[in-house]
Amino acid sequence: MEVYPGITMDSEIRFGKPCIKGTRIDVATIFGRFAAGDKVEDIQEDCQLTRDQIMAAIAAERRQTILRQTVERKILLAVRRRPASSDRIYRAIAARHHRRHCNP
Repeated sequence: MEVYPGITMDSEIRFGKPCIKGTRIDVATIFGRFAAGDKVEDIQEDCQLTRDQIMAAIAAERRQTILRQTVERKILLAVRRRPASSDRIYRAIAARHHRRHCNP
C-alpha cells in the first residue's frame, strides 16, 4: 500500500515499516543518514537510489514527525484543560489519529 508518493508499507517487507517503493530500504534509514549529515549524493551512491526517491523518503518522514507532534500537542492541551479525564481524551485523540492516518 502506498502511504506517500514513492513510499509503500507491506507487512511482508521490513516488518511493515515504510519503505522506498520497489526496494527493501526503509525510510528511517535514509532519513537517519540525512539527519546525520550525509549528502544526498552519498546516499544515492551507497543505496543505489535516485534523488527523487531520497527526497520522497525525507518528505515522508518529515510528514510523520509533524503528525506525531500535532497529536502530542493536542494531548498535552487536552490534559492541561481536564486533568481528571486525560485517559479518556488521550484514547479518543489516538483513536481518531489512527483512523485518519493509519488505516488503508
